Amino acid sequence: MMAPERLVWRGTSGAVLGALILALVVGASASLKSPKPHLFILLADDLGTSDVGFHDETVHSPTITALARDGVILTDHYTYNWCAPSRAMLMTGRYYALHVGDTGGGGLSGTNGVPLAFTFIPMALQSAGYHTYFMGKWHLGQSSFSQSPKSRGFNRSLFYFGGQEDYYSKAGELKDCDEPVADWWQSSETVNGPATTIDGWNTTYSLYLYNDRGVQYITEHPVDEPMFFYFASQNIHDPHQVPQRFIDMYPPTAECPTVGPDCACCRRRVVTAMVSALDETVANMTTVLKARGMWDNLLFVFAGDNGGVCHDGGSNWPLRGGKFSNWEGGVRSAAFISGGLVPPPIRGSSYTGIVSLTDHSVSFLELAGLPTTALGPRPGHGPIPPLDGVSYVTSILQNHSGVGRTEVYITSGILRVGDWKLITQNPGGRALVGTGGGW
Repeated sequence: MMAPERLVWRGTSGAVLGALILALVVGASASLKSPKPHLFILLADDLGTSDVGFHDETVHSPTITALARDGVILTDHYTYNWCAPSRAMLMTGRYYALHVGDTGGGGLSGTNGVPLAFTFIPMALQSAGYHTYFMGKWHLGQSSFSQSPKSRGFNRSLFYFGGQEDYYSKAGELKDCDEPVADWWQSSETVNGPATTIDGWNTTYSLYLYNDRGVQYITEHPVDEPMFFYFASQNIHDPHQVPQRFIDMYPPTAECPTVGPDCACCRRRVVTAMVSALDETVANMTTVLKARGMWDNLLFVFAGDNGGVCHDGGSNWPLRGGKFSNWEGGVRSAAFISGGLVPPPIRGSSYTGIVSLTDHSVSFLELAGLPTTALGPRPGHGPIPPLDGVSYVTSILQNHSGVGRTEVYITSGILRVGDWKLITQNPGGRALVGTGGGW
């Protein structure tokens, strides 16, 4: 049974939120500033290209839309075509199909994970003095604690290991005697285990818990030291669950008068409501970042991990295909960068060059003053393939003064170079219905 909505201070008009912001502003000193920039990346799960307000104005995501329009929209941002490989690309700076999945370790199915030889970006940033935080979907290995967020570089985390779980009960993919097992964990300097001590952990909408924990992490972070925050949002992966108040933002229309789970437009309504719920959490977290004086020295990255699921309410229009396919709709995700590190002259623009999910970690290294060797093999492990990521610090963040990448490897037999895409195998996928015809 779903618990009553637990509205602590969500929504930017609440008196409690206003009091908190005032306390943060009064308690913060303008002289306290990290010598290195803060880095924040939000990876939205199964987010379609047109599941955001800055691409489809019918989607109610005012904060995400405002951040995109005050930053730089990445029109050609490439991922893998499903969840776990995209996460591996982000953490390692390497193409999954070319340099991670074929390296050993059994791939990313089941409990297997990214081989331990790979250094993840949070571990590299820790060497530069960063405090590292993680929330959400891990999906990078769970066969031992050596594959857990704490062991791979995160100081504090609230997360689930698997690919999906119930938003309320936290029942995940694994089962014990045919009964779902709760997949809900936390780690810190003193804890590394189940997060079942959190009040209402198995009855509260998960995004509410991430909201509260994310605000806590930011509030407790020392503002004069650098922060790396990776929020791998559960929204909008199935099961499609969201509190009713977000669905009410999308009332029935003449084109879609039915309310229920069995019509296509109804599924669309629930998916967009889940985006609206995520938008509220983004509003709360960015409000605190700004109140603490961290926003002006921060790069905020927002991206989908792959295309949306076309037959289940997602939209990648005008791109062809969706999740699990290598058409553009499956591998070209909604994305933007924002924050104080984006120079004012390029705010409100779009970058039409190619960007890969592998590029973010390499760009983070440059911003942190670290060499690319910081993402080399971990001590005691054998060699690993070279980096595939290309920093966009000069091509984007320095007023487009440099030249970015001109090609991106999508998967075996599929490559984009400039305006051309080479397809030598079936792009595949099971979500090809009802979208446009672009590539």
